[in-house]
Amino acid sequence: MPRNKGQDGNTLILRADREAALGALADHGECCPRVEIRIRQAIRRSGLDGLLSPALEDLERMVNDVQDAKSQVCVALARMRRQA
Repeated sequence: MPRNKGQDGNTLILRADREAALGALADHGECCPRVEIRIRQAIRRSGLDGLLSPALEDLERMVNDVQDAKSQVCVALARMRRQA
């Protein structure tokens, strides 16, 4: 990654780490809808509503938590860009 004027190596490492985290968070957002569909299918096909409905609730909570984390990383990256 090329260095911007006024940035040292530590700043670049932090930026790369944040961008890697953002990529992982995006992957999570892509996979979760498929997991939700599979759980809903399992509920319909097996009648395991009592077992799997709490899993859907947990998945929804995790999706919201990851979206919050993604937003925080985006804000941090925007601040770093403005400081550069």
